[in-house]
Amino acid sequence: MEKYLSLNITEAVAEVESCKADLALAQKHADRNWVSLAKAALRSAERELRDWQKGIVPPLAEDQLVMGAAAGR
Repeated sequence: MEKYLSLNITEAVAEVESCKADLALAQKHADRNWVSLAKAALRSAERELRDWQKGIVPPLAEDQLVMGAAAGR
């Protein structure tokens, strides 16, 4: 379980960084719609990262954990 959380935290950190880069690009191009979408994506990615860091597993991921445990992973 610890390894699973660690991998997902690493992935979530990368997603947050990607969203920050996208937001910076949107602001550079001064596209208000793009900026709005990029900010929403960044907030979502940051919320997901906080959840993973707290050990909160999203409902869909719980099913994958159960299936992985049953398969001996």
